[in-house]
Amino acid sequence: HEGIETLVSDIIHLRTGEMPGGKGLRSQHIDFLHVNNETKILAYKRFDANDPTEPVLVILNFSNQEYKDYGIGLNESQPFMLKIKAGSEIYDNAFSNMEVADVEFVDKVTDAKHFTGKMNIPAYGALIYTME
Repeated sequence: HEGIETLVSDIIHLRTGEMPGGKGLRSQHIDFLHVNNETKILAYKRFDANDPTEPVLVILNFSNQEYKDYGIGLNESQPFMLKIKAGSEIYDNAFSNMEVADVEFVDKVTDAKHFTGKMNIPAYGALIYTME
């Protein structure tokens, strides 16, 4: 399927550095930020401990529910921008057309972290955010 091939290609380009901002995906360091068994949302940050300038934020939704303005605790208010929306209709017409934007930061404690990052999360979605 052409859309899935494009998605896989986009993820590979981000991981290998052909698409900017994905250096964190080439590192072994993972910081689990949010695990919610009730909503089935998992969020983690991949980063290079020696060069933390390109962390990657990954949000996974393992449920059939869409979430609007879902809050995830973050330690800093870094400007994460949406790079890949894996469940997007740009990859397949059967996928979600839910609008997803860059992370919106709120000065509110969530998950015992200083800031809250808010975003829309499509059902069965995978979102990848980078700093550029």
